[in-house]
Amino acid sequence: MEITLIESRFCTVKEAEARRPKGIGLFNTNNSVNEYNNKILNAYVDRIPSTAKDKYIGCTSKEQEIFVRQKFHKMSFIDTNGLPN
Repeated sequence: MEITLIESRFCTVKEAEARRPKGIGLFNTNNSVNEYNNKILNAYVDRIPSTAKDKYIGCTSKEQEIFVRQKFHKMSFIDTNGLPN
């Protein structure tokens, strides 16, 4: 019964865009989420770019900071709690 209810909500991408052009979507892969987010973000004309500056606290040397930075960039999206590298 639950599966029937969920499946009754399925629609095509075109139908979803018509129903909720800027709404919240449920996707089955992280790649699909990233594609959707990038599409929405790129649609804004008056966007302002923002670049973060990483700050590594607790490193006692430049070599340690380089090691930590390299280790961080190899981590998965899940291991960083959703933060992109």
